[in-house]
Amino acid sequence: MGTYVESGMDFRPLFHEGAEYDSFYIEKSDWYKSLKDDGVKTVEFISNKNQHFYFIEAKGSFPNVNNPGKEKDIEENCQMLSDKLHHTLDLIVARRLKVQRHLGYEESEALDADFSSRKLIFLLVMGQNEKTKIWFKEDWCDAVRIELRRKLIPLRSIWNIEVAVIDNEVARKLKMIV
Repeated sequence: MGTYVESGMDFRPLFHEGAEYDSFYIEKSDWYKSLKDDGVKTVEFISNKNQHFYFIEAKGSFPNVNNPGKEKDIEENCQMLSDKLHHTLDLIVARRLKVQRHLGYEESEALDADFSSRKLIFLLVMGQNEKTKIWFKEDWCDAVRIELRRKLIPLRSIWNIEVAVIDNEVARKLKMIV
């Protein structure tokens, strides 16, 4: 079994045999690695569970949305997350349309899921800041979610995608991390 640690959180439960989730570590895939030098970004994982399809990004920090003077940092973080979601959606569609024929696509049931029967969710999981070693707090998640929802209006409208922001405790309860 590989290593699935992002932002201080161990996402192994998404990948172990018999997992409740059907997941693909898109950020570590050869397919993505062959494109990232061209400025392509992606979320860490895509994951399928029941009737939900998750685009999972893990972050250890986010500027305090209630702190005046951080507007530029907040905008940059939201733009980076928007790019990651947008590019991931583009990659999945390009794969399905086989427009990147020269790439060796890894096999993944998660990538081949029928989106028409699933709720799409962009899930930001807030973990531990690598520099300060401080864990993101649950009460900060709502403010980040509001900012992301605002930034992602075009993608939310086109893809009918929900935005969720959770901390490590909630991710543990959902059996995404150990």
